[in-house]
Amino acid sequence: MCFKRKIHLAAKVTIWVCFGLLNAQILSAAIHYTGSITIDSTGVVGKYTSIAIDSLESAHISYYDQTHRALKYTTNALGSWTIETVDDSNAVGKFSAIAIDSSDAAHICYYDETNTALKYATNASGSWVIETVDNSGSVGQYTSIAIDADDSVHISYYHESNSALMYATYISDSWIIETIDDAGDVGEYSSIALDASGSVHISYFDKTNSALGYATNASGPWIVETVDNNGAVGKHTSIALDLSDRVHISYYDETHTALMYASNDAGHWHLERLDSQYDVGTYSCIALDSGNNVHISYYDRNWCLKYTTNASGSWETIRAESDYKTGVYASMALDAAGNGYISYYSSGSLKLSIVKDIDLSISPQSHYFGEMWFPFESEAKIFEIKNMDNNVVALGGVRTTDNEFPVSFDNCSLQNLAPDQTCVIGVKFRPSDYGPYTVTAEIQIPAAAPNPETLHIPLMGSESSIEIDIKEIQKDLKKKDYFNGGG
Repeated sequence: MCFKRKIHLAAKVTIWVCFGLLNAQILSAAIHYTGSITIDSTGVVGKYTSIAIDSLESAHISYYDQTHRALKYTTNALGSWTIETVDDSNAVGKFSAIAIDSSDAAHICYYDETNTALKYATNASGSWVIETVDNSGSVGQYTSIAIDADDSVHISYYHESNSALMYATYISDSWIIETIDDAGDVGEYSSIALDASGSVHISYFDKTNSALGYATNASGPWIVETVDNNGAVGKHTSIALDLSDRVHISYYDETHTALMYASNDAGHWHLERLDSQYDVGTYSCIALDSGNNVHISYYDRNWCLKYTTNASGSWETIRAESDYKTGVYASMALDAAGNGYISYYSSGSLKLSIVKDIDLSISPQSHYFGEMWFPFESEAKIFEIKNMDNNVVALGGVRTTDNEFPVSFDNCSLQNLAPDQTCVIGVKFRPSDYGPYTVTAEIQIPAAAPNPETLHIPLMGSESSIEIDIKEIQKDLKKKDYFNGGG
């Protein structure tokens, strides 16, 4: 939309001036590949996903089969994806969470809706063994699971009947169950992590106070504290610890519809709002790589699945899935190289997105076209893509995500780039209407090999034009002719 201001010139000609943005900046110069695959599309499947990566870098995913009301499990440990139904004993599998032990066996906790109980399944013996952990009322929602160095299982979950945060661990062939916090209605959206000593750390939602809660037994007895109570915050929490056992939590700020990040350094919580564009931050999941860099996946309600990391020294955010309005029930895990694997639900299917650094050189890594007046267009900006990998990279068709950035030249599409080979893309900025406005977009370059991924190059441009109101000019000219004797 154009915000107009009327200006009168000396010759009584009126124009309307559209004021543009003079100092817009490109927001990100991240170079990442993303790619997604559909793993299971039989019926309606893929909600309540949870993912873990084993020692051989294979993925393991638990998820809910809504059609059969069952718990399912899939892995690519044998090279291709195999799918199993773990438990189909009538309405089970919601709120699933998975962890992998030192032998790469899977451990899954989940909700038994029929019996309103917490259940647990493992294939550590070679076949699935299932048991009920807690059936003391309506329990077992919002589960989270972790495995310690001795392969002991630790589970956090919500006790709906008692409105409490619960904790269960398996010791000496029996489940030990504790109530961690029952002050008000607390415990939804629980997330659990263990430090190097095996102490437990749990983040959760305090519904009574609309706050983010945190509990730990690192000093011996359980200590509970409020991390953030600034507005309605604390849903969709996820917790992780770095190599120094510092706590990191991602969560949703409902008041500001934003993604939040909290970290604890020497007993002090530091809060940071990472993304507040539109409504973002639900289904957040946090993980840290071997360099203590933070990686967070989350959902943008007006867009799609997103991913942010500070691995480069500052926060960089990209779309982890290009399809519109997809990415709920997401879970993320990192491999040894710090690449992100995100499982999520999309239109009745279980999908997996991979976010990784790439071995392609892009110059420039992003571009701000500056200001341009409608209906004119900028000169083409040339982007050079070079394959720095040792393997051939098969590129797909190049596209931009907004028609105001047309591709004017392209010898990259459908090319097989050999090591050290380059290709170039030319892109223009062509405003589609009068401003003022600033538009952002991306060049997207799919790669079919060695992995199905997509390269993202951020773009930005601003429209700042002078729109002449012809009717006003004609009126002014007629008045001028009349007063000069023109009749």
